[in-house]
Amino acid sequence: MFSAQFHELHRYPQRRWAKAISDRWVSLCNGLRDYEAPCRRFAVHRQREWELVSAFQKSIRRADKAIGLRLISAMDSMPEESAYFWRRLCVIACEDVGPADDVLASFVVACATVFPPKKTASENYRLS
Repeated sequence: MFSAQFHELHRYPQRRWAKAISDRWVSLCNGLRDYEAPCRRFAVHRQREWELVSAFQKSIRRADKAIGLRLISAMDSMPEESAYFWRRLCVIACEDVGPADDVLASFVVACATVFPPKKTASENYRLS
């Protein structure tokens, strides 16, 4: 299932924006394919999803990878909120990452389109 989605993601700039596929885009696709999910031991009550996303955004702003990965594991414990998390991740990518790496911001938006929560939900961790 995911191989077709990866193919779609790889060709996304060409198909959606009529842009050439850059080496950076290919590198991000390969990184996603080789991704290993963080430990899923951290959980937060469902009613606190907005606090979770806020803390995740702060971890990005502070370049704190360890905390960011723990927070992602908490997001994974709430598959019913996947759509909310994807929307917020797109906003975070555009607001906090976009000016520094516009290709990465575009990649996050493309991932949200290619791997929609209603279609894949928590299966996004099992990408290969």
